[in-house]
Amino acid sequence: MKAHEKCKWAVAYKIGGENYDDRKERIGVTALFNYSDLAQDFIEKCLPEETKEKFFVIYVDDLPD
Repeated sequence: MKAHEKCKWAVAYKIGGENYDDRKERIGVTALFNYSDLAQDFIEKCLPEETKEKFFVIYVDDLPD
C-alpha cells in the first residue's frame, strides 16, 4: 500500500466561487493525515491563530471531484 492511500483525512478550506468563472465554490487541501485527530491537532497547533477558523477536517473520500 502506498503512503497516500493510508492518508484518508484532509485539512481543507473553502475557496469562494467569486474566484472562478463558473462561480462554484471549491475546496483546497492543505495537508493529509492517517488519522482525524492528527489533522485536528495540525489545525490547533500549527496554523496561525488568525486563520485557523477557516480550516476543517474532512474524510478524503468525501471531497468533491
